[in-house]
Amino acid sequence: MGMERRGRRGRRTKETVHLVETRVETLFRLAEEEVANGRTDLADRYVRLAHRLGMRYNVRIPRDLRSRICPRCQAYLVTSENASWRVKRGRIIVHCRSCGSVMRRPFK
Repeated sequence: MGMERRGRRGRRTKETVHLVETRVETLFRLAEEEVANGRTDLADRYVRLAHRLGMRYNVRIPRDLRSRICPRCQAYLVTSENASWRVKRGRIIVHCRSCGSVMRRPFK
């Protein structure tokens, strides 16, 4: 009588996914604000937290937000501060100045 089933542990519900998606967007917004205040170290921390949340709950970070993260060092990319963006032969080439990695993405 005293044992009640509460459901499976670790279940990925729609509410959890929605909560994580809103949290990731909030963390990116906070990262933008911190970059405007000159605190790039705190912005990088927010982006790493968002990335870990997405991995833990198997939620994709939206493409427009994902393009602002360096896939190698997880730094928040800011034009002319720690990243350079070039358009060349139908590609966007992003160079991260924090770790030196180069990302090439198609451009239509």
